[in-house]
Amino acid sequence: MPINAGYEYGEAQKKLAEAKTPEEKIKALENLLSVSPSHKGAEKLRQELKTKISKLKSKQEKEKSAKRGGRSIAIKKEGAAQVTLVGLTNSGKSTIIQKFTNAKPQIAEYEFTTKTAEVAIMDYHGVKIQLVELPAIFTGYSYSSMGPTYLSIARNSDLVVIIIDGLIDCEEQLKSIETEFLGVGVRLRKINENQYRRI
Repeated sequence: MPINAGYEYGEAQKKLAEAKTPEEKIKALENLLSVSPSHKGAEKLRQELKTKISKLKSKQEKEKSAKRGGRSIAIKKEGAAQVTLVGLTNSGKSTIIQKFTNAKPQIAEYEFTTKTAEVAIMDYHGVKIQLVELPAIFTGYSYSSMGPTYLSIARNSDLVVIIIDGLIDCEEQLKSIETEFLGVGVRLRKINENQYRRI
């Protein structure tokens, strides 16, 4: 039986065909449903649209839950505070660990030297501070198999310190790192908008 769809339905179909992301597809399907015929002959069509919307929303929620969750690594806090060091590859995280603690992390010129979270204790005028170095952040880190797990360590720490390579575009490095944190639902809060330290 023909559904006798009108002009608005045809335009809504075009928008659905152009949709790329899950969010765009859901919005386009909901719009298509809102302008679809309501007579008895279109009942099957409307039900199919509702099913597609439901499946897309369910898939989207599962993906969000996976990104928020991931596998959890519990690093027992020691000392007065736990500070997590994050940065892109070869930004100097391991060098800082070596400089301020007795730890001997692997340092090399090749990329992605640090393979897992490294823990060390820094003695600052008698105050013990735990430093945790995370493996280098890269584009798509928050979607990788272990990225959400490592970012959960930063989420639970007392302070996150972003290590920047001064020889590369600093703003781009910051943007890349903040994007991956946002990917797991974490928004980094600056202590002071104009406060930077050169080491």
